[in-house]
Amino acid sequence: MRLALSIGLALLTAGCATTNPQGSFEAASQPVSERSGLATAWPRSPADSELALAHSRALLAQPLTPESAAQVALLRNPGLFARLEELGISQADYAQATRISNPSLELSARRPNEGGLATNVEAGLIQDLLDPLLLPLRKRFAAAELEMVKLSMGQAMLDLVAETKMAFAEHQAAARRVERLGVIVEIEEAAVAFAERQRQAGNLPQLELEEQQALLAETRAEKVHAELEARAAQEGLQRLLGLAGADLGWTAAQMLPEPPADELATQDLEALALEGRLDVAAARAAVGLVEKALSLRRANRFFPGGVRVGISREREPDRLRVTGPVLELELPIFDTGAASIARLEAEHRRAERQLEELTILVRSEVRELADRYVASRDLARFYRDTVLPGRVRILDETLRHYNAMLKGVYDLLMVKRLEIEAEKAAIEAWRDAWVARYALERALGGRFPAAAPAAGPAPEPHHDHHEHHDHHAPGGHR
Repeated sequence: MRLALSIGLALLTAGCATTNPQGSFEAASQPVSERSGLATAWPRSPADSELALAHSRALLAQPLTPESAAQVALLRNPGLFARLEELGISQADYAQATRISNPSLELSARRPNEGGLATNVEAGLIQDLLDPLLLPLRKRFAAAELEMVKLSMGQAMLDLVAETKMAFAEHQAAARRVERLGVIVEIEEAAVAFAERQRQAGNLPQLELEEQQALLAETRAEKVHAELEARAAQEGLQRLLGLAGADLGWTAAQMLPEPPADELATQDLEALALEGRLDVAAARAAVGLVEKALSLRRANRFFPGGVRVGISREREPDRLRVTGPVLELELPIFDTGAASIARLEAEHRRAERQLEELTILVRSEVRELADRYVASRDLARFYRDTVLPGRVRILDETLRHYNAMLKGVYDLLMVKRLEIEAEKAAIEAWRDAWVARYALERALGGRFPAAAPAAGPAPEPHHDHHEHHDHHAPGGHR
């Protein structure tokens, strides 16, 4: 009997799962690495933290690109690490679900009220009989819950990658906008200085001087607002990167070209999103999770308190010992389990409706973002290929007219200002195109369809001043 009991307990404990969540993290991060090409990390010890910190600082020592910035975020974002602890919690719950409950030892000692009699002693060892029988169901339920958490954590990492790339594009565009506004301020300062000399010589009305001064003041105010927006964009990016202190002295690499001219079939993108998005997979897993919880509850509906069996030994005051089995069970008289089953059935229907809603949302989001991406990408190309070259030609012709004394200095400065304004608009179109692409990439599950190489360079600022103009390629360095 004792041998059989020992073997049974050994078999029950042999299937106990580990509490170490490292395997679950590797499973959750595998699709992230496959789709983004980036390494993931979950530092759970000082040594792991030091390793991740050293890796991130090596990346920060070089000019950051969208990909390297996303890599730093995966290595350092504390909010992500806090969320990843859900894996540890779910792994512990799964490990707990693979273990049977401990037996109960009951002891009591009652002294008789008459002398000469021995103390009444009673001891019992009781175990829930249903607990090992329900162990397979409970284990499957906990495994489904752990799988859902893995998918959710994978989606969280992919979301962080996309958010970091979008924030990086916002930061680059904001910094470039400040730079171009600085050039406009220089142009208008030269215009005001020239107007003041003309006014002193009596060749310019006071009204025209004040108009030039007002235009300069407005541009300076616009530059202040742009600087605030640029600092806010930089801080938003640094929060995603998890940076503070000495690690704030990083630089950004050169702006990327416009996104490639992808041929996007909306129906194919919808199918790709529904197949690849981890939050959709997590929603499907949630439906299965509630189904398993419902099966588990139905299995022990009439024994909500379990069926407890054991052995009891009692020594009577006359020193007579009695030993026998014990059976304890809760009678389902008032609570038959109908309410808890109805609750789970409602939760199951809710999970199904939430999955249906998410499917509709994903399809709509993909269509909307695909339209936005194509439109913003084409607009960026339009600025590069049409608007900016047109402004360059106008400036060249105005310069020739100025040299022939057919145009005045204010005409030349105004045309130069309009060219730089067009560059600002081109930079904003570039930003919108990349932000839309990264958003669409996230909507597709972190993977973008294969595309052709980009066709041309990003809009770059030129460094010539108002007093001369260098010929250059549209959108290139000037």
